[in-house]
Amino acid sequence: MIGLAAVAHLPDRFARLVIMNTGLPTGKGKPGEAFLAWREYAEAHPDMEIGRSILGGMAHPEKITREIVAAYEAPFPDVRYKAGAAAWPLLVPISPDDPASAEMRRAREVLSRWNKPALVMFSDKDPITGGGDKFFRSLIPTAKDQPEITIKDAGHFLQEEKGEKVAHHILDFVIRTAVR
Repeated sequence: MIGLAAVAHLPDRFARLVIMNTGLPTGKGKPGEAFLAWREYAEAHPDMEIGRSILGGMAHPEKITREIVAAYEAPFPDVRYKAGAAAWPLLVPISPDDPASAEMRRAREVLSRWNKPALVMFSDKDPITGGGDKFFRSLIPTAKDQPEITIKDAGHFLQEEKGEKVAHHILDFVIRTAVR
């Protein structure tokens, strides 16, 4: 979400886009239950367990080792370091008058005129942004020029659960869209 807002401000700095498991919410429509639960958790627990939050978005958290969870926790040794993580879901607009709504509308406008390559790749088991691929494929004109890719059996953090597959698709996309 934030990255796509940056694209709206500096589109000339991007040669192509890879969009995965995200959204551009403007506050219209009701957010999904999984997102609202995450938002409530973050608001009520400023000393949240970062690793637990990551695991909550995965299709197969049992496959993530304790060492990986510890690596997600490492940059956040105490509550002072977690302010950004706790604030993040509160920044996502859930009503049209939220401060970020205008930025999201601007990003949508820029992406609706995007003429550089764009690959949209979502997972099939994301409880937060599931189904958002259809929105981006219809919004971004050049997205239809790329294959429709769904990463099977992965949750919100598809790069964690299916990293090699994601990397393969991105590499193919970069090669396919390279300026020759």
